[in-house]
Amino acid sequence: MKRILVGLMLLGFAGGLYAEDAKFYVGGDFAVGFGTKEDKIGTTTAGDDITLSAGGGVGFGLNVGYVINPMLDFELSLGTQKSSMTPVSNATGDFSRNLMLFTLKYKKTIDDKSLLRFGGGLGMYSAGKLEMTFDNANIVGFKKYEQKYETATGFHITAEYVKKLQPGLHLNMGAKFYSVKYNEEDTFTTDGVSYTSSDTETVDGGGLDLTIGIAKYF
Repeated sequence: MKRILVGLMLLGFAGGLYAEDAKFYVGGDFAVGFGTKEDKIGTTTAGDDITLSAGGGVGFGLNVGYVINPMLDFELSLGTQKSSMTPVSNATGDFSRNLMLFTLKYKKTIDDKSLLRFGGGLGMYSAGKLEMTFDNANIVGFKKYEQKYETATGFHITAEYVKKLQPGLHLNMGAKFYSVKYNEEDTFTTDGVSYTSSDTETVDGGGLDLTIGIAKYF
């Protein structure tokens, strides 16, 4: 009898919050956050530091998930994100990257229309690139600087609140903490001309993002 009751409870949960017999979901989310470390990349004429973080910024992603059981989901996320340097009057700069995340998520029911999800996993961060553009080439000797970074791996943890909007359609709101480090490639470009450097550096790309998105279950 206890087993039957437990089975009915799980079935009620799966069929209540999710579309009946849903095994897959697709969705998208928007992220905004900050990096765990700001790197100094210059100084203003007033003597103030110009900084840029390789983490945080603004981004968006597409998610595909598999419902393993009423307690676990597995999710693949593909996205892009960009963070900008301290605003100055005569230059702009940003750090952009693509990401591919693999996340296992544990679900905790609140009621028949909402739940919490806690996840963790690994990610690949590719196409990292620092770009800086100067209004006047006389400032540093060139107008555009570009430095690319090697593909990196890192880990992340997530926490989400999931709200059922209608059968099979959910609103997700949460936070994501991630840790990753990027290694510079041994070449950089100024005004389209490439140079080789033996003095490469590593930057901290960790950060904390707030996310909001929609998911459709099938």
